[in-house]
Order: sequence, then structure tokens, then C-alpha cells
Amino acid sequence: MKQSYWVSLWVFLSLTACDLCAGEGCEDAPDGCAALNADGCEVDPRCTELLAQPLLGENADEWCMPANPLSEFVGCIDSGSGCDEAMTIALDEENQAWEFPSSCIPQDWEEVPWIELGTCE
Repeated sequence: MKQSYWVSLWVFLSLTACDLCAGEGCEDAPDGCAALNADGCEVDPRCTELLAQPLLGENADEWCMPANPLSEFVGCIDSGSGCDEAMTIALDEENQAWEFPSSCIPQDWEEVPWIELGTCE
């Protein structure tokens, strides 16, 4: 009976961990925090959510902040990543520009030089 309990507990915990991964199943799990979705990142004390605001406009000359900007979850990083408190702009894999409240951005995103942003009209 005890062995059945431990096997059931292990299966439950494994499935729960998989539900928190960002990718299909748990293939990304070895990547640590970067593999977690918003729910997984929020509950893991070793991780910190990356929140950013999408910018409007096709290129740096046109980028602006929406009138009512909303931060979105864009990734998860290790809590000890050492983010500086410096506003940062980065491009995601689809060249969408995002404004971050710190210097930390998701893996594989490209930081771009800071520019002053106006509010979109």
C-alpha cells in the first residue's frame, strides 16, 4: 500500500510540474525558470516574472506607448539575475518592441538602444 501511495504522489507531482511548463509537456523543464509559464513562475520562489508593455509602431521612429498601457507576462528568469533598475526596450522573436521596467529581458530577445517614448495619439 505504501508503494502505491508514493507512486501516485510522484505521478501527481510530475503532472503538476508539467502543467506549469511553457512548452508542450515538460521538454523545456531543464531550462529552469525560463521554461515556466506565468502560473509556474509566480509560484516558484526561485523565479521572477518578466513583465513588459508592448509598444505601438513599426520601427524605432514610430514607437510609442499606448494611452492605457498594460503590462503583460513575457517570460520568467532566475530571481538572482541581478536586474538593474533601468528602463529597457527589447524586440521579441517577431520584432515586436516591448518596454521593460528593468534591464532583464527574456532569453533570445534583442535589447535595443533606449529612446524617449511619447504617448500614441
